[in-house]
Amino acid sequence: MNCGTTANAGYVLIIFLSLILVSTARPIYPLPSKISHGSKQPLQTSRPYNIAHRGSNGEIPEETAAAYKRAIEEGVDFIEADILSSKDGVLICFHDVTLMTQLILQSTRSSQIVKGPMMCKGSTLLAFSLVKWSDGKRFEDKFVGTLKKYGYNGSYMSKDWLKQPIFIQSFAPTSLVYINLTDSPKIFLIDDVTIPTQDTNQVHPYTYRNEDSFLHYNFHQDPYEEYDYWINTVGVDGLFTDFPGSLHNFQEWTSPLSKDECASKLLHKIALLTASYKN
Repeated sequence: MNCGTTANAGYVLIIFLSLILVSTARPIYPLPSKISHGSKQPLQTSRPYNIAHRGSNGEIPEETAAAYKRAIEEGVDFIEADILSSKDGVLICFHDVTLMTQLILQSTRSSQIVKGPMMCKGSTLLAFSLVKWSDGKRFEDKFVGTLKKYGYNGSYMSKDWLKQPIFIQSFAPTSLVYINLTDSPKIFLIDDVTIPTQDTNQVHPYTYRNEDSFLHYNFHQDPYEEYDYWINTVGVDGLFTDFPGSLHNFQEWTSPLSKDECASKLLHKIALLTASYKN
């Protein structure tokens, strides 16, 4: 590996130099997917998880294959995807209860969508409602059946879980209780970042965005200052972000996974040179 490359942070299927770079979330060195490794890398556990909120939806429309692919290219650890069901019981990755806002799907014949649980699978997020079909199965039954079909199981950080990492998350506690049909880690989504989840003892706040309208003034509208605060001051275990490329670049600069840290050192030197202009 030469000085201009950086190792893949790894990914599984449910940052600071200029205004231009921040707004576009474009990396200034090769993306992880552009470096040939021959096989998927194991999940990194040495730094907070980079969780792509509905894919890389700050760049590409959310919950699309292109958004998921872009997030993988940008080196995410997990992809968060909302899981819904069509009226006839087919599980799909989608957030809204209608297709009206997704122009790419305007020609579909699907009519009614049933809101369900969320699943974070190495990246995936799961959201359920109390739905039953004629066979007596609930949304959760179909969801757990899908997980088992593809080999997702194991408690957090167990050998089985590390093979195919996944978090199951929901705003509905009744769904999480019912879904004890699987031992995969379950997270009850709340707004209080001081309360770790029972299954994982983890805190994953949401949602981080690069646009000025979403950045607090006390961070000088700089997403990297916001990442620095939540990771190094608050000490969270993962971040849901619309711009996973930005978070990946920030983490590679501050806590690189690669043994060859030339690019990260260069970024650090440039940041030191520009830091005086903020003071």
